[in-house]
Amino acid sequence: MAVARQTDGAAPVSRIEQLTAAEWDAMIAAIEAEKRQRAEAMPTEDDAIKAMFSAWERLKELGWREAMYAPQDGRMLQFIEAGSTGIHHGHKDGKFTWLHEASDLWPSNPILFRDAVFAYAAAAGWSIANPPEKWVWRQMAHEVLRIKAEANSAPPHG
Repeated sequence: MAVARQTDGAAPVSRIEQLTAAEWDAMIAAIEAEKRQRAEAMPTEDDAIKAMFSAWERLKELGWREAMYAPQDGRMLQFIEAGSTGIHHGHKDGKFTWLHEASDLWPSNPILFRDAVFAYAAAAGWSIANPPEKWVWRQMAHEVLRIKAEANSAPPHG
């Protein structure tokens, strides 16, 4: 079986390498172990729905909001899609939500969003009860613009 190798946190490399039988067996064993763990933690559909709802509620407590309420003015936002483990940068226009990736736009159907500026505030431990100085907010806004520029100029995946 040939797969694209991936380095820690990086995009897959552009070459394809043959897996050894031992690597293949280890990968399949890890997949099966994860399936068993999920089955033990959530044996029924009802259990899985409760886990999904609990995760959704926790994300809302952390500052995320329902994506249907995302501003439609083209500003850079962060989105979470059901079935994905990532936080994606993008924007919402009058009709669609668009994720920015590799100098391209991809249509999306996210479930949650947050303003990109607030992502930096949350990461720094700031909140309404613990606000940063005004100059810090300006720095965060500049960082969001830098990330947006990088997302729009990144080379396409090869």
